[in-house]
Order: sequence, then structure tokens, then C-alpha cells
Amino acid sequence: MKLRNIKYFIFGLALVVTGLFVGPSISSATNQEEMIQSLIEQIKSLKKQLAQLQNETGVLSQWCYDFDLNLRFGDETKGVWNLKQALDKEGFEIGEELKTSKFGEITASAVVGFQQKYKDEILTPNGLKYGTGFVGKSTRAKLNYLYGCGDGYKQAASSSSVSISKQSSSSAAVSLLNSSSERTKINWRITLLILDGIDKSSKGTQPLEEAISFIEKNSDLKISYDVVESKNSHSYTYYSCSSSQDGCVVLLAGSLDEVTTNSLPTSNSYVMLYNLNGKTPLQAGSTVGPGNGIEKGGKERIYATIPVDIWWYDDASQTNFKTRSAQIMVHEIINTIRGTLQMSPYYCTAPTGTAGDPAYIHEADNLKNLMTNCFERLKNNL
Repeated sequence: MKLRNIKYFIFGLALVVTGLFVGPSISSATNQEEMIQSLIEQIKSLKKQLAQLQNETGVLSQWCYDFDLNLRFGDETKGVWNLKQALDKEGFEIGEELKTSKFGEITASAVVGFQQKYKDEILTPNGLKYGTGFVGKSTRAKLNYLYGCGDGYKQAASSSSVSISKQSSSSAAVSLLNSSSERTKINWRITLLILDGIDKSSKGTQPLEEAISFIEKNSDLKISYDVVESKNSHSYTYYSCSSSQDGCVVLLAGSLDEVTTNSLPTSNSYVMLYNLNGKTPLQAGSTVGPGNGIEKGGKERIYATIPVDIWWYDDASQTNFKTRSAQIMVHEIINTIRGTLQMSPYYCTAPTGTAGDPAYIHEADNLKNLMTNCFERLKNNL
């Protein structure tokens, strides 16, 4: 359809829709409503065609793009190229990345700036204080409002040639925005591996369940767990340390036999409990970083190991924790979550709690920071 014809046809449809309200009653209210909705959809489609033709023929220099897909660090698509055009128009410096379709660090930083600029519409409704760099539903809604070719939020409010007070599309848009503000719980699964004949209840599930309760109370995570018990032998990894001439030990996944490793189900992260048997521990607990996890389900999984036959891993109470063992468990589980978020597809980091704060405040701040910075990436990629 020619450009001029599309314009006239949209204008004609507008008169038809207006006539449904000011003209004589020729059909039932139900039929009128159905006709209105059908005509509105036609107007939307034709306006989109008009915008595309205007771009192609050079009638207008205005650029537009409909952001229909989520975009993230590492993507290389047409959507990323258009994202950069929008960010450039918003005044964010993209530099050399503007010429490519690669979602790089400069683009991610610009996205964070865009999210901060429109935080009342993008971040605050989702319970976030800081931009994430991930282009999800709320960010796309704002981009489409500003630069969409179709009948986006901005066009529906101010650019449409048809003003209809009776139709309900505006209330639908409001409900869509409101639904995105609801914080959903994010499922996270842990496997607890118990070695060396350690008591499953007192040393394992009891502190784990207290740790889960603390984490769920201070985050948007919903945690479930599996328990695997193995009596197979394992070795230790030794490190030089000042507290022992023989060195300090830690359990790493490479110290496990193949049967034990293969018995582990696929989980988001793992916690392994073991006995020192008189050896000196390197730490109260250890969490491996990205690049050193175990391979499960086609992905690298972060794990923590905790020695339990040591005086500090006991049922003595700690401020705001029923047991010290639970506090240690909380710390290491949070570290496995943090390590996971640093890897693909999240690439998200968050500041740690303030050093020197009581343990329960420090760990609660750790969780709050992780949720503030990484909630949207976690929700969309887990």
C-alpha cells in the first residue's frame, strides 16, 4: 500500500471509530466493542507500516524500532544495534561499540545509565535501586514508549489520531506495568553432600534449614534441597599455612571419587560437609570461584566445602542465629550464589556487606545487594 494511501486509510478508520460513539446506534454494545477493537488493531498495524515506509522513503528522518526481545551482555543481534541507537539518542556515550551489533561493556554501562535515568518506571516498580545492564521487560517497555514504531505507550497516549474514551486498552497497559512490579520468588536448588559418616540431621539438614530460612527471609529466593550421603573415601588438598607445619587442608571436588561425583544430581549450587580427622583446616568454609566448579547438566556449578569436626561448627547460639553452624552455612551458600551470578548468562556482581558488622547484618546486606543488582538477570535467566 502506498504511503499516501496508508495515511488516508488511517484517517478513514479514525472517522469510522469516532462515528461509533457519536453516530446513531446501529448495533449492540457488544458488537460495537468488537468492531472498535478490530479497527484499533488495524490502525496499530497500519501506523507501524507507515513508520517503516517513512524510514525507507526518507519522508521522515525519525528512527524507530520495536524492542520485542530481551537483550543481555554478549548478545550480537539487530536488536542490540538498535538499542545502541536509542542509547545514543538519550545522550549516552557508546563510542566505537555504536558501529557494531555486539552488546559489550560500554553498552551495558549505558543501559545501566538509561535505567537509572528512568528509574521510577524501570527500577522502582521492580524493587531495584540500581540499574542491572540487562534489557528486560520493564526496560523494553520504556524503550518502546520512546522509540517504538508501533502503538506503544507514548504513541497510544499522545500520537494517535484517534482519541477514544470508552475503550480499555489504556487500563490493559496499566495492568501490564503493575504486573511487572510484583516480585516473584526465584527457585534455587542446593545439593548437600555429606561425607565421612557425618550425622545427617545435627550437622547437615538442621543447620541447612536454618540457613535457608535466613536466606529466604532476606532475599527473593525460594530454596529447595537434596541430600546425598557417601561413605566413599576422599583425599585433601594441602596449602602452606603458619598454623601447621604439615600444612592446612581443604576438600575440593577433585578430591572426591568418580562414583560420588556422578551421584550428585544437577543443582544450582552444592555444599559438601567433611571431617578433618585431626588435620588443620584452611578456613571455616571454602567456596570455589568461577572456573573451578563442577560440571553438571552441561554447566559449571559453584560449590562450597565445610569441615564439621571443629569446635566452631557447633550448635552454640550466635547473635540472630540459633547455631554457629547455620551462620557458617549461610555464608558459604551466599558465596555459591554470588559465584554463580558472576558467570554466564548473568555476568552480575554486587558489593559485599560492610566488614566488621555483626554476621547477621553482614549476610543480610550481602543478600540485599545481590537482589538489588542481580534480581532481573536472575529472574530472566535461571
